Amino acid sequence: MSRRVVEALLAGGVLLASPGAQAQITFSNFLEARVGKDPDDPRPNVPDSRYTFFDQFNIEYARDNLILGLRYEVYVPSEDRRLEYKEFVHRFAEWNSDWVDARVGNFNAMFGRGLVLRAFELTGVVREELWRQFGDSRDLDGVKVRLHHSNAELLALSGKPRRANDPPDAERFGLVSGVQGTLRPQRGLRIGGAYVRLDTQSDDLFTTPGRTSEAFGGFARIAFDPWLRDLGIGKISLDSYVELAAATGLPITAVGGSPNVPPGEGRGRYFAQNVFLEDLVPGMRVGASWEYKDYQNFLLLGGINEPPQLVREHTYTLLNRNTHVLEPEQEEGYQFEATFDFARRVAITLNWSRAENRYAPALIDPVSGALIDPPRPRRFREFYAEVKGRNRGATLSLFTGDSSDGAAGVAERRTLGAYGLLPVSGPHSVEFELARMTAARVFRTSPNIGFEDRFAQLTYSWAGRFSLSAVRQTTDDPADAGDPNPVSGRVPRRVFDSLSGSLRLGNHHELIAFWGKRRGGLQCTAGTCYLVPAFDGFLVQLASRF
Repeated sequence: MSRRVVEALLAGGVLLASPGAQAQITFSNFLEARVGKDPDDPRPNVPDSRYTFFDQFNIEYARDNLILGLRYEVYVPSEDRRLEYKEFVHRFAEWNSDWVDARVGNFNAMFGRGLVLRAFELTGVVREELWRQFGDSRDLDGVKVRLHHSNAELLALSGKPRRANDPPDAERFGLVSGVQGTLRPQRGLRIGGAYVRLDTQSDDLFTTPGRTSEAFGGFARIAFDPWLRDLGIGKISLDSYVELAAATGLPITAVGGSPNVPPGEGRGRYFAQNVFLEDLVPGMRVGASWEYKDYQNFLLLGGINEPPQLVREHTYTLLNRNTHVLEPEQEEGYQFEATFDFARRVAITLNWSRAENRYAPALIDPVSGALIDPPRPRRFREFYAEVKGRNRGATLSLFTGDSSDGAAGVAERRTLGAYGLLPVSGPHSVEFELARMTAARVFRTSPNIGFEDRFAQLTYSWAGRFSLSAVRQTTDDPADAGDPNPVSGRVPRRVFDSLSGSLRLGNHHELIAFWGKRRGGLQCTAGTCYLVPAFDGFLVQLASRF
């Protein structure tokens, strides 16, 4: 980050903030301090009392059509100063008018539904990679211009990408440039096309020449509601979406490419259909959605795209951490979900998901060359059902899931659980979540290992002021609990107990504390999944907004 750029932005804000000007300054800060460590940290001599400090500060200045913004992050660990950083990780200047919006600096953007381009951030998520913490951001650093008038829009951009697992002080590689045009020729209809080019920008054209990849696609969305209303049908809502994309100039690797497309090329297909019916039966509301995906060799360089996952993002803990992770290199599948709601008292949700993943490679004996196990497809499937009842502010849910995921090496995964929110008196309430999951780790050359996860959480809340939560999670999953006993063959059960609480401090601050053991693993937010390391210790967070 250029210090001169930051100083110029700040100086511009000061000059514009003249007396009587309609200006607004907002800022927020997130601070986290920890004492403790990842119990699975492989580094030697890391103390159990490891201390880390992370702070993220955001400030925005708005006056008339101009917005200026800065984000500053600090990370300091106690054991290794080489891991610390202090960086302006986000800065921008934006101008908005009746027909043009322009932004210089860091920005997010999405073409269509992300098949060829999705630059974004997960607000409030702090990533942990290689013993460093930083805000989750996959933005572009450059220029974005949006022209819009009536029913037409043109979006052009160019910038350098940041990978999700890159710390803020890592150098950005490559240049992403693209354009998207959309039209609304008539009500309910939106069509568009997009083009993206990625240049790797080699440091040495003689030894490592740069590569140029290109992706292009088109999409269309039809909302049938206006035509249905003209026909006097107001209780049915229909919405259809289709997006097709292709890519060229992709690197050819020895393994990993899809056999369904020519080398160096990729394709993506996505379809969605939604229908909603209201009061066809008095008090009954019914909704259904169907989505289809076909991604072949469609993980673009730099991770600049993120196609729709088509896997339900669960809110309950054990189900959320066992969500299937999309493999855009080769994955074809669908998702169907139906919901039924009667008088806003009883709701039923049913979900089916299925995907055919990349083939697992053949296993060959390194000595004899004999085939140990032939290549085989890796399939994912999941069935999920939930029944929820509401009455006088109380909520009770029963849920179940049945799934297997060849990509994760897990089969026969069955989950059963319950959730409840019970008002006690006035603003006071009690909330609980209970779940049990059984599954088996699948090994191609040895017997499967069955395991069981259990989860229990109890929370007391004083609305708008205070909450206290106790969690116990146990598992004998060999991936988390360790190797089996060499004599009995049993995997020891590992226990994760914790206490956490939150406290509102006035109208602008919230204090959050955690003490205990946190289980590591997958976590999914806003359709995006990432790994969270285990933690054993105490942490405190302070979130402020003005």
